[in-house]
Formats: sequence, C-alpha cells, structure tokens
Amino acid sequence: MFARKMDSLGRVVIPREIRAFMGISSGEKAPIDFEFRDNGVFITRKKACCLVCGDKEVDNLVLLQDGRPICYACVRMIQGLIKE
Repeated sequence: MFARKMDSLGRVVIPREIRAFMGISSGEKAPIDFEFRDNGVFITRKKACCLVCGDKEVDNLVLLQDGRPICYACVRMIQGLIKE
C-alpha cells in the first residue's frame, strides 16, 4: 500500500511503481480516468482515441504538438480541407 498526502490544490502524486504498472512512462501526460466506488477511488489509464472521430486504434494515431491524439485518416481529411 502507498500513502501520499494531498497538496493545497487537491493534487496527489501517483507513485512511480503504480505508474510503471499502468504503463505510464516518466514525464508522460497520460489521460487517466477516476471512478468512485465503495469509499475508494479507482484509477485506470484511459485509452487514447482520435480527438476528431474517436478511433481507438493506437497504431493509427499520431500526436499533435500539444499531445492530443489524431488518426491518420483525420489528418488526411484536414489536409484536404486546408488545400481547398
């Protein structure tokens, strides 16, 4: 069990061992889901999906400069709109 204190802004650091178990590398801004059940909080890593169409095929996603994922099909669609 890991004990952590909450800071004045309500933030809690997820221990390195738990981040490693969840597949989150150091410095990565991974999307996280929080679920509240039975006096506890369950943390799961949210699956990445395209911000335009919602495609969840991880191999089909690229990251924008701000870290948000977008699929190749949407990139091509947007490029086509820009050229017109």
